[in-house]
Amino acid sequence: MTKIWIIGPHALDVALTTLPEQVVQIWIGDQKLSPWKARADKLGIPCLSMSKHKLTQQVDTESHQSCIAEVRVSPPCDLSEFFALYSDPKPLLILDQIFDPQNFGAILRSAECFGVQGVIWSKNRGCGVTPLVSKSSAGASLLVPLVRISNLAHAVDVLHQQGYVVAATSLSQKSVSLYSFDIPEKIAWIIGSEGEGVQPLLKKKADYEVMIPMCGTISSLNVAQATTALLSHFRYFHPI
Repeated sequence: MTKIWIIGPHALDVALTTLPEQVVQIWIGDQKLSPWKARADKLGIPCLSMSKHKLTQQVDTESHQSCIAEVRVSPPCDLSEFFALYSDPKPLLILDQIFDPQNFGAILRSAECFGVQGVIWSKNRGCGVTPLVSKSSAGASLLVPLVRISNLAHAVDVLHQQGYVVAATSLSQKSVSLYSFDIPEKIAWIIGSEGEGVQPLLKKKADYEVMIPMCGTISSLNVAQATTALLSHFRYFHPI
């Protein structure tokens, strides 16, 4: 287990509700948050007061909303560890060059809401699980299995060996519409950055390139919004 910081009421609520034994300590900087202290006391978790300035220094962001917590979590696993633990035919996400913590957190939130089995991303080409990610994910960063690896192209090869169909989000002449795509249950979506999109090598290794048709003046969605649209459409055809 390793210790991480989480911030914001939503992430703290998820931690206290689902993983209270892993919450080491809580700090709050606003008397309006006293119900959190009562809840922590009931669970036997230390809850201390700290100035907002010191909270900001501790987690290196002003977005903490006056509450932070130290939590013990399992570090991201590798692919072999992941498949030893999870074998259900549920969707996976492969994140390529998602560096923005708010986008990363929002993607994790959608992944948790729509039953994604795990999120795979690169050690060198993506954001880490920072306090801001925990807040943007509304605590989903504590719940979604995370797989952080060195080589995304190798990961695609492994997923093919495991029987996954791999689809890259892309706007190209090869792309098929999401709404005409016969989505298999065992699918891994490759999600690329808003600027560069999915790397050419990953698109080449994917079985399909898929696009979300737009009908407005704006021609594209934010990467987190696009991921939500993909996962929602998947669940329409594969309800839980």
